[in-house]
Amino acid sequence: MSLEKLSTLAQDQWEAEKRVRIKEQELKDAKKAERKISEELIPDLMDELGIEEFTTSAGIAVSVKENIRASISKDNAPAAFTWLRKNGHAGLIKRAITVIAKNDEQGTEIMGQLDDYDVSDKAAVHAGTLSAWVREKLAAGEDIPMDLLGVFRQRISKVKV
Repeated sequence: MSLEKLSTLAQDQWEAEKRVRIKEQELKDAKKAERKISEELIPDLMDELGIEEFTTSAGIAVSVKENIRASISKDNAPAAFTWLRKNGHAGLIKRAITVIAKNDEQGTEIMGQLDDYDVSDKAAVHAGTLSAWVREKLAAGEDIPMDLLGVFRQRISKVKV
C-alpha cells in the first residue's frame, strides 16, 4: 500500500512541476508581450501622434517617460575614465584599494609598506551615480560621449486606471 501511495505522490509531484513550468513559460511570454507594448508600440505611436499623455474613453491614463541609465563597460573603462578626468569629472571615479594583511598587527603597519602586501586596486564609476550625472548633463543640454559612457535611453509607457 505505501509503494502505491509513493507512486501516486511521485506522479502528483511530476504533474505539479509540469504545471509550474507551463505557468512560468506563460509568465515569461506575458512579460515579453507587455514589454513590447510598453517599450515599443505605445511610445512609438505616441511619438507619431506627437503626444506624451492620453486618457482613453475607459479612463486609462497613458503617459510615456524616458528612463536614462548608464554603465561603463569593462572595455570602455580606460577611455571613459580618461575622458572623465580630462573634462573635470574625475570625482565620479571611485577607487577601491584592497590590502590583505596576514594579521591585525600587519594591518596597522600597512601605511607606507604597501609593497609588502597583496594589494588590488580597482577604479569604477557607480552606475547609479553615473546615470544621475548623465541625466543632469543631458537636461542641461551638454554634449557627452554616450557610447563611451554606456548610456541607454529607454522610453516606456505607464498606464493608470
